[in-house]
Amino acid sequence: MDTAGWCAGTLTDEQGAVCLLGAIRQAARGDRGLEADAAAVLLDTIRRRFGDVESVPAFNDA
Repeated sequence: MDTAGWCAGTLTDEQGAVCLLGAIRQAARGDRGLEADAAAVLLDTIRRRFGDVESVPAFNDA
């Protein structure tokens, strides 16, 4: 995200910017288990800070 930029509404936009889940997916490099674990940790962290949030993409897009 520091390099590519941040986006909402899509994992990766036309300019290469990524959302939170898109950044996790790139970092996991195809390891779906790692991606799922990282997304779960992130969602838990978001919920502790901001309360009841439906999902990482919902938080990102809000």
